[in-house]
Amino acid sequence: MRTLIGIIIVVAITLSVSFSMARYQANLEVKMTEFTARITRIPETFGNWTRTKTEPLPEYAATELKVKDAQVWYYTNSQTNEQVSVFVIVGPTGRLGVHTPEICLPGAEVLETTGRAAVVIPTTNAEGETVENKFWKVSFNERLAKNYQRLFYYTMGTGRQWYASENPRFEFSQYPMMVKIQVETVIATSANTEEDLVYRFLNEFIPEVDRAFAGVTL
Repeated sequence: MRTLIGIIIVVAITLSVSFSMARYQANLEVKMTEFTARITRIPETFGNWTRTKTEPLPEYAATELKVKDAQVWYYTNSQTNEQVSVFVIVGPTGRLGVHTPEICLPGAEVLETTGRAAVVIPTTNAEGETVENKFWKVSFNERLAKNYQRLFYYTMGTGRQWYASENPRFEFSQYPMMVKIQVETVIATSANTEEDLVYRFLNEFIPEVDRAFAGVTL
């Protein structure tokens, strides 16, 4: 009799856990769909910037990061003809957190120049409040074009606040997913890096992202 009761308890626990996991997964899918839809609200034109090209995120990257319908956008400045590439994606916290340019990029064509540095980009949100958004900045030498560097800014967050996280798995553990922004461009090694092209772009871009995600929470 005790054996039978034990089996019933184990089965009940298993069914309960399975049901909870299925419900969690369903809720996560709904939330990811909602946030992915919000990304499409980010405008194609703002200030002097216009989205001039759109490409799907490479298939290998989408598979590795476990994201769907992700795109890479190319924005061009109508006044200076400068260009940046951008992605804003939603996905599992662990996957997005650990895949960073300094881990994924170094290889035959590029060489990391210095360690990453945290950069604060203050913006005003939709409620008129000042938000100190923190990005990681890292650049790489081009092996085949020694006078140029590939410059990256990336950050992780909730859609309305952005963090240069030291340990995303721990710091975002309370969330089932995260939003990640990564911006890339090519600059001359002699360029002024204090308020570089990407910094200037993000000053205008982040308020647009904030408006797109207004009213939703992770």
